[in-house]
Amino acid sequence: MKPIFIDCDTGVDDALAILAALQSPQVEVLGISTVAGNVEADAAFRNTLAVLELVSADSIPVAKGMEAPLTRTLTTAKEVHGESGLGNLTLPDVAGKGLTEHGVDFLIRTVKQSDRPVTLVLLGPLTNMAVALKKDPSIANNIAELVIMGGADAAGGNVTPVAEFNIYVDPEAARIVLESGLPTRLVTWDVCLDAWLTEAELKELEQSAEPAANVAHELIQFLRTLYNKDHSALSDPAAMCALLDESVIESERLPIEVETAGTVTRGMTVIDTRPFATVPVTSDARPRVQVARKLYRERFAAVFMNALMRK
Repeated sequence: MKPIFIDCDTGVDDALAILAALQSPQVEVLGISTVAGNVEADAAFRNTLAVLELVSADSIPVAKGMEAPLTRTLTTAKEVHGESGLGNLTLPDVAGKGLTEHGVDFLIRTVKQSDRPVTLVLLGPLTNMAVALKKDPSIANNIAELVIMGGADAAGGNVTPVAEFNIYVDPEAARIVLESGLPTRLVTWDVCLDAWLTEAELKELEQSAEPAANVAHELIQFLRTLYNKDHSALSDPAAMCALLDESVIESERLPIEVETAGTVTRGMTVIDTRPFATVPVTSDARPRVQVARKLYRERFAAVFMNALMRK
């Protein structure tokens, strides 16, 4: 089993990704840190604990991290995830649960204490990760890779025409993380538009004997009702499934920069897809990461559902 650590701002799609990881025999979730993003930090912390409680996985440690972006005022997405952040789910009482340790310190400690390199799955704004790298750069020595749901390519973003939410919320943190030199896979918003389930697949989740599948069905139905669509993009599950099975996504190593100074371009991930730009040159200091270029819907659905239903 591959050891992973999840950092998230638990709204609906984060919860779905967490459920898939918990159910999968391929990964071991060492811990979860939460960050302000989809909802405020306290709500993200509570929601994460509630998701674990709903599927009897409350032994996994959770710690609350940064409550605001590095330099900016927090922007949330409650209009998408509901006032609680978890749609219409009835949440169990989790008062007093979770760690008192700060999420950044917990992330650092977990990575450094692991006897194997850890894969970090980053599903929210990158504030916790940026602070961790600044506070203790040595954690890079025991990180296998970063799998990030964030950014947008030519198809545009979900907050502005050029910016995806996680990067928009804290572009300064995103720049620090993407310039860290750590092996990174970036699952961008535009490829996540192909991550969805059919009516028949949703029916399977609803009828499954696995509580995680039933919870997932309820969360996805909330999104479908919200958008009044037959299907809704499942962005964080797409990133998690790309970790569980690399064949879900095709990616390419590309130069990338994050716009922090712009007004209308705040949080834009400038991904250079020009053919000649893929050839590294000495004078080009831009970071290069594995950027998702295509997602195969059927493979995504199979990996996601098999994890949820423990097939």
